[in-house]
Amino acid sequence: MKKLFGTATAALLLLSSIGNVNAQIYPSSPVKIITTAGAASGIDTTFRAMAEELSKVLGQTVTIENKPGANGLIAVQEVLKARPDGYTLLAGNNNTNSLMPLLNAAKLKYDISEKLIPIIYVNHVPAIFAATSSVPNTLPGFVDYVRKNPGKVNYGATAVGAYNHLDMLMLSKVAGLKMEPVVTPTVASAATSLLNGDMQVILMTAQATIPLLQDGKIRALAVTGDKRLAALPNVPTMAEAGYPGIGSNVWQGLYAPAGTPKVVVDKIFQAMTKVLAVKSVQDALSSQGFVQQPSTSPEDFAAFMKKDMAKWASVIRENKLDN
Repeated sequence: MKKLFGTATAALLLLSSIGNVNAQIYPSSPVKIITTAGAASGIDTTFRAMAEELSKVLGQTVTIENKPGANGLIAVQEVLKARPDGYTLLAGNNNTNSLMPLLNAAKLKYDISEKLIPIIYVNHVPAIFAATSSVPNTLPGFVDYVRKNPGKVNYGATAVGAYNHLDMLMLSKVAGLKMEPVVTPTVASAATSLLNGDMQVILMTAQATIPLLQDGKIRALAVTGDKRLAALPNVPTMAEAGYPGIGSNVWQGLYAPAGTPKVVVDKIFQAMTKVLAVKSVQDALSSQGFVQQPSTSPEDFAAFMKKDMAKWASVIRENKLDN
């Protein structure tokens, strides 16, 4: 029995040492980053802009694979099934990694936040509070209009529990508004519904909204973030318009499956940090409206995630949106 126990222990130690060696020489084969949305989406644009430089830094080919669907959960579950070795990573955002785990906790029967390791917060894109010309063109004016017309104004949401749904619920509570949601499956369909008048207002990324402002049918009432957008210098922030703390930036980050060795996580973080310092990458992302604000460490990103999820957990519970 002693001999058997000793042999088993030796085998485990050997496997552990092999794993440590493999982690030390990471990466020794191509790396795959799975995104939670389709081609040409914000998250796809971000990680494709970095893939070539990341390949150079890591010394291995980095490929981007799109797995859209189920509000990002298809991509998440694909990564959760992968070996925790750093060769399959997840490009996620606030919807898929902060909101959806809270909204689907009972259905999933596991905590996604415990199944994924945050590596680096990459960037965010401000959102625009956009409205049709049928309502006042300032946020205070819009709020006053809705108060006088309860239940007659529709707002857009790209999913039940999406950031733009929750932000409108927060605004409705703070300002005492009664509005009805119109849920659309994609940003493109939301834009179409806004232009058709099916809804009067929506919070969407600057990237998606700015092209809609050209002919004056859609107007920007406010922007999220702590400063005005260079492309819209005359549009106030939500705080300047009187509603601080309401209105989300859409952030993006990189994750690894739980169990990935820390040495591998740290190597990926360091590589991403180098890539985000490359001017051509910065220019490519800035031209798309992304604000680069990478986290200072994986632990820094994890702390941000914890705070972000705590904020939204209370909103989701209060509105009975958790399944």
